[in-house]
This record gives sequence, structure tokens and C-alpha cells, in this order.
Amino acid sequence: MKKMLLINALFSLIFLVGLSFTGKAQLLLEDNFNYPVGDSLGAHGWKTHSGGTANTVKVTAATITYPGYLSSGIGDEVSLLASGADVNRTFAEQTSGTVYTSFLVNIKTSTTVGDYFFHLGPTLIGTNFKGRVFAKRDDSNKIAFGISYGSASAAASYTGFVYELNTTYLVVLKYSFIDGAANDKVDLFINPVLGAAEPSPLISNTDTPADLTNIGSIALRQGKSSEAPTIAIDGIRVGLKWADVISAAIVADITPPTFTAIPSNGNINVAINTTIVLTFDEAIRNIDNSEITSANVASLLTLKETDASGADVAFTAIIDADKKVITATPTTDLKNGQVYYAAIAPVEDASGNATTMSSMTFTTISATASTISDVAITETSPYFAGADITITWTSTNVTDVKIEAWVPSEKAWQELFASTPSDGSAIFTLPSDAQYSAGYKLRITDVTNANVTAESSTFTIIAVANNLLALRALKADDMVKYTGIATVTFARTSRNQKYIQDATAAVLIDDLTTAPGFIKGTYAIGDGITNIVGKIALYNGLVELVPTQISGEPATGIEIVPEVRTLASLTAADQCKLVKIEDFAFKTPTQYDVDGKFVSSKNYDIEGSDNTLMVYRTAFFESDYIGGQVPVGPFSSVALVGQFNSQMQITARSWSDMTLPFELPKLVITEIMYTSPDVSAKQEWVELYNNGTTSVDMEGFYILDSDPLHKADPIILPAGAILAPGEYYTIETSDNGQPELFPFVPDFVSIKFNFGKADEVKLFHANGMLIDSVSYNSVAPWPTSPNGGGSSLTLCDPNLDNSLASSWEASLDEFTTLQGTKIYATPGTGCVLHTKVAPKLQNGITVYPNPTSDELYISNPANDLLEITILSAIGKPVKSLQSAKGIASFDLTGLPKGMYFVKMNNKTQKTTQMKKVVVN
Repeated sequence: MKKMLLINALFSLIFLVGLSFTGKAQLLLEDNFNYPVGDSLGAHGWKTHSGGTANTVKVTAATITYPGYLSSGIGDEVSLLASGADVNRTFAEQTSGTVYTSFLVNIKTSTTVGDYFFHLGPTLIGTNFKGRVFAKRDDSNKIAFGISYGSASAAASYTGFVYELNTTYLVVLKYSFIDGAANDKVDLFINPVLGAAEPSPLISNTDTPADLTNIGSIALRQGKSSEAPTIAIDGIRVGLKWADVISAAIVADITPPTFTAIPSNGNINVAINTTIVLTFDEAIRNIDNSEITSANVASLLTLKETDASGADVAFTAIIDADKKVITATPTTDLKNGQVYYAAIAPVEDASGNATTMSSMTFTTISATASTISDVAITETSPYFAGADITITWTSTNVTDVKIEAWVPSEKAWQELFASTPSDGSAIFTLPSDAQYSAGYKLRITDVTNANVTAESSTFTIIAVANNLLALRALKADDMVKYTGIATVTFARTSRNQKYIQDATAAVLIDDLTTAPGFIKGTYAIGDGITNIVGKIALYNGLVELVPTQISGEPATGIEIVPEVRTLASLTAADQCKLVKIEDFAFKTPTQYDVDGKFVSSKNYDIEGSDNTLMVYRTAFFESDYIGGQVPVGPFSSVALVGQFNSQMQITARSWSDMTLPFELPKLVITEIMYTSPDVSAKQEWVELYNNGTTSVDMEGFYILDSDPLHKADPIILPAGAILAPGEYYTIETSDNGQPELFPFVPDFVSIKFNFGKADEVKLFHANGMLIDSVSYNSVAPWPTSPNGGGSSLTLCDPNLDNSLASSWEASLDEFTTLQGTKIYATPGTGCVLHTKVAPKLQNGITVYPNPTSDELYISNPANDLLEITILSAIGKPVKSLQSAKGIASFDLTGLPKGMYFVKMNNKTQKTTQMKKVVVN
């Protein structure tokens, strides 16, 4: 005991002379700016590396501190301006492991753009900065801190806007060397617990620029005048361990334990069955360093009647496991109206700081005194507006009581019962319009003596809304139970979201809880839902219902018929409603994709609308139209209404919500010659087939390949490009200035482009919508012989899926070009000899004899009107006639020997047939 008292005396002496103990860390660098105010940092080991010579960084008088931080309150600080010189200071360079840097920062001003003000670098700092630390503010002047590995603000990761201007924060920057290319990592911590183990970082960044070979400097940056914050910085520490930079200061404990007592000194009207509870602010022990236990704690206590010389009162005592709470319980009830004396002998804490003898007195209640206590509610919280609650209390010598409730929204007590018998229980129905609050409480008072009263603990009442309009009128963070029946208009697995709507309004259920969420069960479009308990949240202006407990029950919903609205008429009151917008168009269908396909999570500009006020949002990444073609020109759509701050948004749920103004023609790409059969001619083509039931005017349709540079100059079909049902049409894509392959092929003045061996053929409508595309290759499983230029890639059956390699073949039909090159292809006719959809002779038509050397006859027993053309092997017409009935004949005498085609355009049946014949 004497030894401990001596140590206490020494501690007291140290304290009196103003000394304290701190932990000693192994640091690479520490700078507390303990220099004369007004000095430039250049005079104290810092070097300027950029930003010119104006506004050099100078020492300013200390204004910022951080209690417990080892480098707080030692020297002065520096101020960084919006622009000026940037300075650095080196330390022993590191090439592996981890480097920790901590500093104090106070943001004085900032912009919404923000900029970085602190970073690391190599020993020779150059311009390869790492671990840039940023700050920026939002419109409400809240601050967010950011970090990037090596790039500027575009690659920075930011915290939320949860920090304040003119407030000092402890920032820790961690740089980790990681083996491998371009994968080092930086982490940021804000206000970590001093002296505690390293926590998870607040934000991290692993940008792709090349890693440094070493870290050997810190830098202060004064930024750009239009963006940078103005700040105060102090207490920079650089070390290799977490504990090096954020160890807490060690202060000698010289304060004895203190305690609070129940009942307290001087209390009157204390219950006769009371216990005496002493609660210490730290663990205690006997002053001989021995442990206080429940077996010996009673020896420290005294309980007597009247005063220290009064009669002893028998009691038992215990101490809790933490050695902080002593409870003394009298063996029998105390006497009414009696003064009692209680005392505790000296005890001490773990540092040997001892208390002195402490005592108090209290007076018990008289036998005839009125008492009220233990005000509570029987039912388990929380409580819903409109529900019944059972109020309970304990009283003595009280006949009637008044019951009141504290209503937080009115900041007043509201009378529930003016007078009711004090039998210890009363049932009360909470008002159905009670507002949400966690601050409600009850008060019970003796009707005849207002001084006899007691209050309950605070409790929560959750508001109840039986329609969504009332629910939406609640404030952010209000708790509510929705008891109406709403209909699900859209359900997502993402965040367990559900859009629901009733006859009054609509709202989004955003179930933030880890899957499967609080809302149980499966809900599809059209299902009803009721009894949802949650919190009102405001997400950038959008009202959401965030479930807070397992809730939601299936019900029978009403049919939601989308209301026809204009874009201009949509307001915040329409949030999450299902509406129909007619005759609107996208301003730029290719806004996010060069081929005009939908990209998820984008805001598409709408023709005639200011994009700050109204956009089309592709909010649902799982929707079937993502990756599909953006409609070109006016169309109508059912959509859900969204909002982001002041911007209204509309979003379709699926393709079925959209009503396009026309149906795309059923044109199919059926043949591709992608490697020229003649090296000098460079002749390539694409063949189309009309698989629909109506003729297609293809003027303005265009063809592209996979090269985005060709988009500016596509292959555009000319006027007169009309394709009847069941007919083929060949487009020559490149001829290298040679005569065209086929007389019936459009004559393109300029060469466009050649298709590659692995490429994509894309056919677009004149309005920009994709009609058909084939992404082919020259290696298996695609046919490989077209790669050599001797055959075309052909789709014999236009009903097959032409996106599949298995649907294509290498052509087996011989064809001679105008240049005399023999290839295997069937341009403009489909497969001739081995076709799966070959032109078949219909209505009994026959062509004979075949082969022939002079006359060729076409028998037409159905007397259909035929337009008959004899074509050479290269597709050049050599003879033609019209036949209305009977038998038509052609004199083929004098024609060169070889293969010819008979093309029969049946004007009556509106069909076209082909027949191959041989002249010998």
C-alpha cells in the first residue's frame, strides 16, 4: 500500500509540472510545423516542385487540434490556398510493404467540383503522383473526401457528403505495394479510433496507371483557383505500421473513482422496499490491492438508522463482475418515515487512486403518503396508430389518477383520462392519425395531489396509412404501416424492389436488407399487397418505402390502367405511377451506342424536352429491351414515372410497354460473298430475302460492317429498290471499279468497303433501326471454304436463325462472273441445286426439254399470266416474253452452250420461280 501511494505521489508531481507520457512510434517522417509563424516551408526541408513561386506554403498560427492524437497541439500549422506553389518533403524511400500517412485537416472552403490537396510520390517526385486525397462539397455545404490511386478526379472514389466545413478530421492514407503490374492500392480512413486495431478502409482505389518503383515523398498541393479547397493541415506522420501513425497519447491516470448513488443523498419519500445501488465510473478494488468480491463487499458498507451512531440495519450486498456496481439490499422492508444513514469505506482504481470515506442520508416515505410508480405499457413495442394499449402503474394511497401522453409533434401533454380509478390498469386506443415518433411517453398523476406523479420511459408509435397518398405525405425517416391494398406494377430481384400503386398514388418499395429482404413471398405484376411496415426514405427527391421488419401480405389488387399523360404534365405527385406517353421520340437514338442499341442505366434525351427536366431512363438493367434497338421516330409507351432531384424520368418495363409506329420488314440476310473471287475485281456482295407477305420499298436502307469508321459512309440502297415477298435482292458492296456482277444489281458509283474474314453484316432501316445482322467468321463452326474466295456463305433456308453458324453453308452452285471467273454462288436466286427452299414449279408448269439445243417449251396449263426471262449464267437477260396460256416457246438456236436460268414471274399468283436449263 505504501508503494502505491508513492507512485501516486510521483504521478501527481508529474501532473503538477505539466509533463505527460506519450507512446513512441517508429516514424519515417513527422512534421508538426513547429517553426516560426510566417516562415515558408522551403526554409524547413520542403521543396517546391510545381505551381510556380507565387503563394508559397507558409506556417500559420495553430487553430486545429485533435484530442489524443500524438501529433496534435505540438507546433503550429500550414494553410493551403486555392492556387500557388506545391511543395514536397522526402523520407526514406520504400519499395515494398505498406506506407501509412496520417495528418489533421480542416476544410475552410470548397467547390462542388473539388480537387486534391495531398498526395504521395517517389523520392524524385516528378509528376507521377500516387494516393491523391480530394475534397469537394455539395449544395448543402456538406463535405466528401475522395481518393485516387494515380489519376485525377475522374478516377477518384468518394465518401458520402457527411463531413462539415471548419471541422478538424484525422485522415489516414495507406499505400500498399502489391506484386504484379499496375495493381498497387491506396486506402483512406477518416477519424479512426486512436489506439485501436486497423479497421476496414472507408474507401479504396486501385486505378490502372503503372505502379511506382518507390514511395519516398509527401506533397501539399494548392491546386486550381476554380476548384481547389482552402484548408489547414497539421500533424503529418509517416510510418510503416498502423500503430505508428494513430497511436493514442498515454496520459497518467491521477483521478480517483467516482460514483452515483440510488437513492441519492437527501432523497425523501424513498420506497420502504428500496435497494441501495452505487455505480462507479471505473473498476474498483480494496485499498490493499485485493479484489472486492460479493463475499467481502458488505464489509465496506454501513447502513444505520438516523445517523452514524444509530442502530444498525441488516442487509446483504453484491458487486458485479466488472467491479463497478455495488448493490445493497436490506433484509426486511425499511421503516416508514425514517431517516437512514449509508456510507462506503475508501476504495481505489487500478492506478491506485483512492477515494475517501463517503456517506449520505435519505428518508423513507411515510405510511400515509401517496405514491405512483412503474408506469409502463403491457404490450410489446412498437405500437401502431389505432391500436389498443394497456397502461399499467403501481400506486399507494391514491384513489383516482389522471393519465396523459406526451405528444412530440405538439410538444405538449395531451389528456387521455381526466380521472380514472387507480386500480393499476387502463386500456387506451391510440388515435388512428397519430404521427410517428420515438419520443412518446405517459404520465400518471394523483387527481387530488399534482405533486404525486410518475412518467414512463419513452416509446415509439408508428403511423398508419390506408392509402399511398397519405403515406407519401409523411416526412423522411417516418415509420409507417401501409394497411391499404396496392397493386404491384413492377417487381425486381434487384434490391427486392416493387413498384406499387393504388387508386390514390404510387411508391417504390426499396428493400435494402440483404436478400431475400423483409418483404416475403413472390409478387408479380398485377398482384395485390398490404400490411407493409417500413420507413419513408427520400432518394434524390424520389419517395421510397424501405421495409424495416418482416411484413407484406398478398391481397387482391385492383387493375391499374395507365393514365394517358403528356411529358410536360408529369410532376413529383406522379412518382412511380404507371402512365402512358404518346407520340414522343428520342432525340439521338445512338446517344450511348453507335448502332443505336439500348444501354442500361442511361438518361436518353427526348425530342422537344429539356434534359434537365425530363429524360427517358433505362433504369432496369434486366429489361428485355436492353441491347435492343432504340426506336427511331415517334412512338408511344407505357412507363413508370421516376424522379432524380428536379429531373422527371420515364422508364418502360419491357418491350411490351412500347407501341412502335410500324413493323420492321422481315428481310433476311441469305448470302454473303466476303472474300473476293477475283483478286483484281474485289467483287463482294450481300443477298437479301423478303420473308414477309408484303413488298418492301428499300430506298434509303443501308448496310454497315463492324468497323465504326464506316458509319459515316454506309452502303445505301437506291430509289427503286423494291423487293416482293419471296424474292431475293443482291447488293454489290465493292467492285474495285470493275463492271458490276449482275445487270440487276444497283450500280454504285463509289467503292464502299470490303468485308473481313471475321466481320458483321448489318442491315438498317432508313430510319436507323436494325433489321437484321449476321456476325460471321471464317473458322469452324462456320463454313471455311468461303474464306478462299471460291464460294459464298449462303443461308439456304431463310426461316433458320441466321445468327447461328449451323444455319449456313458454303454454296455448291457454279456461277461465272462477267470477268469469266468461275465461283460457287447463287446471287439473286437462293440455292438452286441443293436448296431447302428452292423455287418450285407450281400450278403444273413444266420446262422441257432439258437439256436442249434449239426449242425450249414452258407448259402453263393453269393459264397464269407469266413474265418469262431467259438469263445467262451471270444473270444477263437474253430472251423474254409474256405468256397468258397454253405453251410458250423460246428458240435458243445460236446461243452459246452452257447453263441458263428460266425466270418465271407469275403475275397471277404473285410468285417467282426459277429453273436451271442446259443448252448443248
